[in-house]
Amino acid sequence: MGLLRFVVWTGLCVALGVWMGTGRVAGKTPLQHAESAWKGHAPALDEVKKEAKELAGDVKKKVAAADGPKEQHTAEDRAAIDDIIARRPVKD
Repeated sequence: MGLLRFVVWTGLCVALGVWMGTGRVAGKTPLQHAESAWKGHAPALDEVKKEAKELAGDVKKKVAAADGPKEQHTAEDRAAIDDIIARRPVKD
């Protein structure tokens, strides 16, 4: 049963592909209609380049802002932490 279903679906897909490449609808093949629709809605290359440069600039700013430590500890803070660690009981 599975083999029969596979053969039928494969045949239908091949038939659809042949029709899309050779059949005529309003003077063009369905494949030509799809290509013209795709090209009509594609953004211009200049717009894509501009958006990519803006995005790269934003990423560079975020990465540059992330560099370096966010917290600054004074010597007093370090001494207090060392004191707390020194008082902690040791488990055996």
